[in-house]
Amino acid sequence: MKIYRSRIMLIVLAAVLTQTGCKTIERALYNVLRATVNNKLFSTQVVSGTVVAGRLTLAATTTTGSQAMTIVVPSTIKPGNYKLTSTGSYLIEYKAGNHDVYAASSGELTITSHDTNLKKIKGTFHFKGLNLRSASVDVTNGSFTVSYY
Repeated sequence: MKIYRSRIMLIVLAAVLTQTGCKTIERALYNVLRATVNNKLFSTQVVSGTVVAGRLTLAATTTTGSQAMTIVVPSTIKPGNYKLTSTGSYLIEYKAGNHDVYAASSGELTITSHDTNLKKIKGTFHFKGLNLRSASVDVTNGSFTVSYY
């Protein structure tokens, strides 16, 4: 009888996941954004992506909110290399633990793939960021894989 109940529960669980949650669970599990900031690893626990008004925003933060990184690009961006500046269509910002925000003043964003049907984007980046006091950070070895909504 226990074996029968276990099989029924597995079948029901599989049906529920198939109908409601697989894509949501998959998206949450595979969203990643990493980089090296001033020779220290920046790895986040919370990564999300959204499209609003034709702009795709990828947001990554630690669970404490002490550090964050945001990438903003046109939602129709194609694979290729894009120069980063503090103004323009391709923006990256890094927020340090002391709430200083460093905007990319130079660098490059490379989109390696972007599937607008599956809503999944992958790429790499590096940049020099400046804050309002002209302090700088060097961000290298940046990479991301994000599913967005």
